[in-house]
Amino acid sequence: MRYRALREYRKVPTELVVYTGEPHGLTKLSNRRAKMEFDLAWFGKYVK
Repeated sequence: MRYRALREYRKVPTELVVYTGEPHGLTKLSNRRAKMEFDLAWFGKYVK
């Protein structure tokens, strides 16, 4: 899992976000959009 690898092995600040009522893959458009925005912000901050 990417979260665990980043947090434990690379010591990168991470946050696990759980979307209530969603399976492994997100089905609600609003949740998919929120995840995409979260991911883009993370990459913008940590990937140079």
